[in-house]
Amino acid sequence: MKTSYVDRESSEIIEEEEKMREINEEIERFKKETKQKKNIEEKREFVNRFEEFMAKYGPAFELNVIPTLEGPIVTGKANASFAFIQVIEGMDSDEIKECFTECTKAFGMELRRQLTKHRKKESSETSHCMN
Repeated sequence: MKTSYVDRESSEIIEEEEKMREINEEIERFKKETKQKKNIEEKREFVNRFEEFMAKYGPAFELNVIPTLEGPIVTGKANASFAFIQVIEGMDSDEIKECFTECTKAFGMELRRQLTKHRKKESSETSHCMN
C-alpha cells in the first residue's frame, strides 16, 4: 500500500495561498481584539465568532483512499486552514507537515492491518464451510 501526497494544480495552490493570507490577516485581527476583551461575556462571544470563522474554512487536512489493483493508496493533503493549528498549537509549518505525514502513514498502516485481518477472517470462514 502506497502513502503519498496529492500533487496540486497551480490554480488550486493559488487559491489555498489566498485563503491562507485571509486567515492570517483575520488571525492577527483576532489577536488584537483579544487583548481588548474585558468580561466573560465578551470573551465567550469572541470565542464563538472565532470558532465560526475557523469552521468557514473547512478541514485542515484530508486523507483519501484510492483503490487500485495492487491495494489502496492513501494520500493526504493540507488545506489553508492548517494555519489555525499553527496558532492554536504553537507549531511551525514543518512541524505540522511532519505530524500530517506521520498521521497519513499511520492511517495507511492501520488500513493495511484491517484489510489483512478481514482477508484472514474471510479465508478461515470459507475453509471452515468447505470441511
